[in-house]
Amino acid sequence: MVRPREFDEDQALNAAMQIFWEKGFEATSLSDLTSKMGIQRPSINAAFGDKKQLFEAALRKYTQSHAAYVRSRLQSNSSVKEAFYNFFGGIVAEEYEDGPNRGCFC
Repeated sequence: MVRPREFDEDQALNAAMQIFWEKGFEATSLSDLTSKMGIQRPSINAAFGDKKQLFEAALRKYTQSHAAYVRSRLQSNSSVKEAFYNFFGGIVAEEYEDGPNRGCFC
């Protein structure tokens, strides 16, 4: 009988994405992942596979959420010109905000 997962896969994947974003794929260790995700190696392997597969899942999650964000930002304007002006203006404004600036996950 398969035991039910005792962790939220979406939260764990978000945590993995953050540590990959901070350190990069090569510099992120399995110890970093287990610590940040709050789960042990067997649970990571059972849910996501190896480190490469976990990174690919995090990358898919990022691209899906980022594409949805870009789409909503571009579609919320009355003209194409206004959409691009606001979109790229927002990117520039984000560069001057306080807080971590990690750039694009890809």
